[in-house]
Amino acid sequence: MNRVAAYLSALLTFVPLLAAADPVRTTADGLTVIVRTDPPIIAVGKAKVRVELKENGQPVTGATVRVFVRMPAMDMGEKEQTARPLPDAPGVYEAPAVFAMAGDYVADITVITGDRQRRAQVKLATGMNTAEGVGHGLTLGLLVALAGAALAILTWIGMRRSGQRIPWSQLAKPGVWGSILLLGLAIAIAMYAVRNWRRPGAMTPIEAQAMEMETPPPPGVASVETAVAGYGPVEQTVSYLGQVTGWVEQDIIPRVGGWIVEMPVYVGTRVRRGDVLLRLDRSSTEPVVAERAGMVEQATLEAQAATSEVRRVQADVERARADAAAKQSALAAARSELEQARAEASEAQEAVVAATEKLSAAKASQQAAASDVAYWDAELARMERLKARGVVSLEELQRTQTETARARAALTAAEAGIKEAEAEVRRMKAAQSSAVAAVQSASSRLQQARADNDSAAQSLRMTEAGLDTARRQAAARQASVRQARAMLLGAETTERYTIIRATADGVITERRISPGVYVTAGQTVLRMVPLTPVRLQARVSEADLPLVRVGAAVRVWRPEKPDRTVLTRITSVAPYVDGSTRTALVEAVWPNADGRFRVGEAIRMSIVVASRQRALRIPAEAVREEALAASGVEGRSVQHTVWRVQQGPTATVERVPIRTGAHDERFYEVIEGLQAGDRVVVKGWAGLHDGDEVVDTTGPAAGSMPAGSARSGAATTHQHTTAPRYTCPMHPEVVADAPGRCPKCGMALVRKDTVR
Repeated sequence: MNRVAAYLSALLTFVPLLAAADPVRTTADGLTVIVRTDPPIIAVGKAKVRVELKENGQPVTGATVRVFVRMPAMDMGEKEQTARPLPDAPGVYEAPAVFAMAGDYVADITVITGDRQRRAQVKLATGMNTAEGVGHGLTLGLLVALAGAALAILTWIGMRRSGQRIPWSQLAKPGVWGSILLLGLAIAIAMYAVRNWRRPGAMTPIEAQAMEMETPPPPGVASVETAVAGYGPVEQTVSYLGQVTGWVEQDIIPRVGGWIVEMPVYVGTRVRRGDVLLRLDRSSTEPVVAERAGMVEQATLEAQAATSEVRRVQADVERARADAAAKQSALAAARSELEQARAEASEAQEAVVAATEKLSAAKASQQAAASDVAYWDAELARMERLKARGVVSLEELQRTQTETARARAALTAAEAGIKEAEAEVRRMKAAQSSAVAAVQSASSRLQQARADNDSAAQSLRMTEAGLDTARRQAAARQASVRQARAMLLGAETTERYTIIRATADGVITERRISPGVYVTAGQTVLRMVPLTPVRLQARVSEADLPLVRVGAAVRVWRPEKPDRTVLTRITSVAPYVDGSTRTALVEAVWPNADGRFRVGEAIRMSIVVASRQRALRIPAEAVREEALAASGVEGRSVQHTVWRVQQGPTATVERVPIRTGAHDERFYEVIEGLQAGDRVVVKGWAGLHDGDEVVDTTGPAAGSMPAGSARSGAATTHQHTTAPRYTCPMHPEVVADAPGRCPKCGMALVRKDTVR
């Protein structure tokens, strides 16, 4: 039977396609009205109704045609539409229509030609084929017969394939035919009940399945709610789930091993910074500390002795330097004395040469004087003879005698000069000998000074080398002191590690080991959680990370208590992004004086990334995001648009792209695209097109609300009394205390007590 039902359903699916296809015709006062639809087969949704008018076989042009397509048993909020003439088809007029659900419809057509008005009515239904006639089709009885024959053939084929045989003898039994007749009777009764006994406006199951709940309202009656763009504050935030961590939350872990001799804390004990948490046995650390202290003392004494040796050698170096300086001075004096002696010897040599030359000159003068004396002596003897003979006068004799005396005096003087020159030569030679001796003495003293200077320099070098050695030894002793002190410090530190103190105020939350137990280094003994302050941390995605700044305001609350919110500021943003999660840690410090947050619990952090105190803003419900595809997926960008209401004889909408700035859950800042006072659609924009007429169901308060108020429609639509009396048959959640139309589908509201 299940297989038969499946075959029957498949065949009934094609019944509308096999139905007759002809335009709907009617007459009104001699006017022939032919109705077609586009698409030809009427389906649930929007369509176009084409009305062809003929009078006396001729097309009627220049007429005013109004079309009103409605469901006779249910008011869906339809409105009468004015049809426009088609330029390429004389006498054909076209009007929009909406078939909101499956079922029967009535098209009321009003034709006005001049001062004459004629009315016609035609019946339509979803599934009807209004295309130009393709034959009268098949009758319903023939369709049923064909369906039955097809069902029988399919059943026979299936049985043959499976190896079964038709039990003709069983089919001929009266019980089988009685069951078939009973089934047909039940189907007939059900069809009659559906057609005649159902409540007006109710749908059959097939109609309910075929109904398109998202079908937009008929043109001209789209119900929307609006809000007004105005100025106000906008605060953009990013929200993340985080957790509370302690300021210095830590496990109490000893750094050295030992027996626990004291542990004065228990679970729940409140401790302050510096309080003793536990003590370990010191019997193994105290001897090591004493030994290391002795090593420090010994190394200190050796270092002091090395320092004294350095000072002594430094004094020897100073004396050696003074002696070397004295020897340098003596060497310089010896060099000066030698140079002076050499200069005096040179002068004495020159004096000897001069005296020798003077002696030679004196001898030459004596020889000349001796020659002159001999001449004048001979001349005097001759003159005396001549005087004796009386040849010459006495005067001439006397003059000769005078010249002779002068010549003898010159000879005497020349001889005296020779003696004096010889004495001078002897004196100069003596001085020269003395100068040469002085030079030799100065040279000897210079050689001695050089030897003394070299000896002093060598002694200084040896002394300085001894000073370097003493200093190195002193440095080694100081290093030994530092090493010994470091070893002592290590031993003392190890001994201090036997006492563990609290590093912050907190409370003991866990005690894992009891006193008297041996613990090893690194083994957790206690767990402590600080009470105040606490760190509020969240991992922010790298996409939002550039927007987060240190100092930004952040609201924090626990998810189970959203009304208890605290306001603080971001204190740190991690300078790196986790490569596995593509997030970075953002933290805010909270004093937690009242103990509001508990360490480890989950929190919600809403971080302010942009704030505008006076921004042109609109409700977030009015903004649509549309992805603009570029050359590839990575090149996509987002465009924001809104539906702006244009006021006029009728309200229409137009889609306007806008450039947004900061935004939060309630508002978007509008930088470009809108002006203060513009009205935008916040609800009911699904299915709208540019130029669509709309009905603003926001309510009378919408026009009086201040610009920029949030959700103006929402502020008025749901303000009902406590006992609503009217509701929508299709949307029972819509209730009102007065008659009207449903803001979702446009249907007339009915009394709530009549809806079952």
